[in-house]
Amino acid sequence: MKESLMMITINSHPGEVAKIVVCGEESNVATQQAM
Repeated sequence: MKESLMMITINSHPGEVAKIVVCGEESNVATQQAM
């Protein structure tokens, strides 16, 4: 997962990267809460 995110950040614009990172963090928090 982290590797794919790194690849996305390299190929995306800074603004898009910020959105992807935020979404990733939110999804991680959601999964942790679910567990």
